[in-house]
Amino acid sequence: MSIDGVGRGGVRLVTPQSPEGPSAPVAKNTLARPLATKDVFEAKGAQSPSPGNANLPPIQSNTGTVQAGTVQLDDATKVARGALKLDASADPKTYDGMYLGSDGYAYPPEKFSISEVPPFKPEKPIASPTPTTYHVNGILTQPQGDGNATGEAQKLANETGTHVVPIYNATEGLPADVAQTGLDRLGMGDNKAAQTLADAIYNDLKAGKKVNVTGYSQGGAIVSSALREVDHRIKDDLGGFWGNLPVLGDGNRDKREAMLGNINVTTFAGAGKTFPDGPKYNFYVNKQDPVPTWLGTHAFNPVTDIVSGIVSGLFPGIGILNGGPSTQYPKGAAIHTFDSPGANGDVFAVDGKHGIDTYLGNIQDAVR
Repeated sequence: MSIDGVGRGGVRLVTPQSPEGPSAPVAKNTLARPLATKDVFEAKGAQSPSPGNANLPPIQSNTGTVQAGTVQLDDATKVARGALKLDASADPKTYDGMYLGSDGYAYPPEKFSISEVPPFKPEKPIASPTPTTYHVNGILTQPQGDGNATGEAQKLANETGTHVVPIYNATEGLPADVAQTGLDRLGMGDNKAAQTLADAIYNDLKAGKKVNVTGYSQGGAIVSSALREVDHRIKDDLGGFWGNLPVLGDGNRDKREAMLGNINVTTFAGAGKTFPDGPKYNFYVNKQDPVPTWLGTHAFNPVTDIVSGIVSGLFPGIGILNGGPSTQYPKGAAIHTFDSPGANGDVFAVDGKHGIDTYLGNIQDAVR
């Protein structure tokens, strides 16, 4: 494996149209400390009950990624090689961890390359050739339809100006999905979407490519789990434990972080908290959304962080299950916050406090 070369390409920068300017990066992990005011982008105008203020900086994307959907297959070939036609009556677990194509097929990752998966295409591409983004959905998400995995992917394609390839995180019902989210946050369990994403990222990095990854809700925890797995694999490539010791292994650590620097990560309402240093991170957080403010990466919140700190101090086991201190973030991360009740009283509706439409409605389009 070649470690020296950081992948070709770059970051396709888009200019925010905000009077506040973009968020400044926050410091390297300093756990359980409040953020300075300058560290956080506050969407001052995002106070109306309906989403769509679009005051937050647009999603940044790497160019120089793997190209999705460049190889076209006929339906007979797809089926013969193991692709599954999406069926609304099928158990969602049938498609767990698979790539979902814009053609209505689910593609097992061990049988198809990204070049063979038709992506969800943007109305206005951000660059030519159009970069690719891997996206992971959250809990209680069916494979197809508006508000579900494929509809979410199309919205993100239009928002980012990139080709989006969804990696499906299957729902098994609320109790099971919540339990799985907890395991994802701890890096435990066997989440097929996390494994697929880790394999895709690692293989792209080995090929010298840049990578774009997004995750919504539980998808943020899955992204976190996958990135930790990729970090471990690169450590193994660079001498394992002994080759990465402090001082003696500083050179290898620098190489590892440089390689991880080819990854551009964005989460919305993310439940993930523990991320390796190296990738470029942007976390979008609604201050009224209980998921990122209690479970995920977020700016300092005097209510959730103090309560979490007290409970974790009294009951260390809960602190471990919570994934560590409430406020923490990887080196160089930018946290973009807004304050919106959403348009729907149901917190978890697509246009509620936690809804993907509420988040995307507060983020500027990458291409105008």
